[in-house]
Amino acid sequence: MSALTDAREVLANAVSISGLDCTPYAPDALAPPAAFVDTVSVDYDTSQSFCMDGLATATIVACAQRNDRAGSTFALESLVPTIIGGLVDVDGVRVLSVDSGSTDVGGTSLPAVILTVQFGLREE
Repeated sequence: MSALTDAREVLANAVSISGLDCTPYAPDALAPPAAFVDTVSVDYDTSQSFCMDGLATATIVACAQRNDRAGSTFALESLVPTIIGGLVDVDGVRVLSVDSGSTDVGGTSLPAVILTVQFGLREE
C-alpha cells in the first residue's frame, strides 16, 4: 500500500467483505453493528523489506449493539474468520491479534472485537 489514506480504504473494504459495514475512519455517529479503522501507525525505523519505506500497524474495531451483550459479542466473534479471510487476501497484510470484549465509543461501552494488523507501507 502506498499511503495511509489508501491503507485505510483497503482495510475497510477488506472488512466489509464480511457483511459488516466498515468505514476507513471512526464515524461521528456509530450505528452498530459496524466497524471502522481506528488507528494506523507507521514505524519508519524498522522496515522489514527493502522495497517498503515503513512497517504499518492498524487497529480495526468492530462494534455491536449493547442491548444483548452476549448475543452481540457472539455475532461479532462469528464474523472473525470471514473478516480475517478478507484481510489476509490483501497483499502483505498479516493479522497480529484479535481481542474480544468491549470498547468505549462516544462514551458508551459496546461489545467489540478488535483486530490488529500489520503491513508494509510505501510512501510515493
